[in-house]
Amino acid sequence: MITAYASHPTTHPSALELFCHMLRFPTTPRPNHFIFPHVLKSCYESLVKTALVDSYSRVLGGLRCARKVFDELSERNVVSFTTMVSGYARVGDVDNALRLFNEMEERDVPCWNALIVGCTQNGLFN
Repeated sequence: MITAYASHPTTHPSALELFCHMLRFPTTPRPNHFIFPHVLKSCYESLVKTALVDSYSRVLGGLRCARKVFDELSERNVVSFTTMVSGYARVGDVDNALRLFNEMEERDVPCWNALIVGCTQNGLFN
């Protein structure tokens, strides 16, 4: 049922409701590892996808996947940009971090901190 609900944009909330129901009531079947990707698929909120960008950017070789998820975000905000800038800076790709930073329409303190820390950690003190 969750797979069916998750595959149609108009029924995504139903997939989440059914998943929560499975967690709340011990008499229902327990979710297993096959269910989680379908539940995540139904979460089109930018918060979940930004968390995926962060997770991918933290694993070895995952920056390409992080960028793919970032590029697919329908609504990018200062948090998602900061997460991606931080990911680039973390692996030493300061050029892409700066490029992305310059694309941002809005910048806040955490974004500036991510860029400054990335530059200093990679020897760009000026």
